[in-house]
Amino acid sequence: MTVREDAQMVQTGLDSGAQEEAFERLGRLATACPLSAHYRLIRADLHLATGDKVMAAGDLARAAQIQPDDTTILTRLAGLQLEIGDTAAAQATIRECLKQDPEERGCKKIFRELKTLDKAIKVLMDVSVGSGNWGFAIDRLFGPSGGVGDGGIIAEAERVGALEYKRKAYYAACRAYLETKSAAKAVKWCEARADAEPDVAEAHCDVGDAQILAEAYEAAAVAYAKAHGLDNTLRRAAEGHQRAQRLQRAAGRKDYYKVLGVARTAGLREIRQAYRRLASEWHPDKYQGDMEPEAVQKRM
Repeated sequence: MTVREDAQMVQTGLDSGAQEEAFERLGRLATACPLSAHYRLIRADLHLATGDKVMAAGDLARAAQIQPDDTTILTRLAGLQLEIGDTAAAQATIRECLKQDPEERGCKKIFRELKTLDKAIKVLMDVSVGSGNWGFAIDRLFGPSGGVGDGGIIAEAERVGALEYKRKAYYAACRAYLETKSAAKAVKWCEARADAEPDVAEAHCDVGDAQILAEAYEAAAVAYAKAHGLDNTLRRAAEGHQRAQRLQRAAGRKDYYKVLGVARTAGLREIRQAYRRLASEWHPDKYQGDMEPEAVQKRM
């Protein structure tokens, strides 16, 4: 089949939804016309339509090599590289774009956003997370003190679409809420981090820790099992899974943590304080409520 016939059949395939056939023909066309960016760009769009951003970025990168002065291609490529987590490549693409046209508005915008976000992330990881200042970390992640806008670092990373920065921000939020014992928020952001880094066993262990904090022991066991499946040498995953199962079994028995009104993660000091408070409240000689003495004694 000639190049012209392949080109005609590509459009026919795209119009009819025959994507596999279109990919095959576009591959032949890209080989037959190595100095033409046209078919690379069409295939990049087709890859995007099927959800394959990595392959789309590859075709855009080749198209950019063929037409290095086309800043539209460079801008698209940089945005896609950010989405797949290749920040270094995106920064190099933006520099090339500005080299071709220092006044290109799209490239200048991405350059400024990345420079600001990169600085904010470095401060977050070094000053906040590195020093264990979790309150400061939360302020930077979700408030204007992050230096990237009113919404904070997470909102900006999500708006820009920079996967690498989102991963770091989600990690920081997960750790911050775990350390401050904020169960619901810890679950939310640890799960966000695990979704962004599905192949990282430690991320799923963090989800397990958050679920234990929320007293969702079955969900915690699932998260630790997933971490163990990714890395069966990770001791934290195996020990976490055993702990979650132990707590789940204990939850079916009389819950003395609940009786005392403390979380299962409470330390010895907190447990003692709760016991003394309740002992004083329900002591038959000190009780001031309306219950009968026998009922108070039983409660005690």
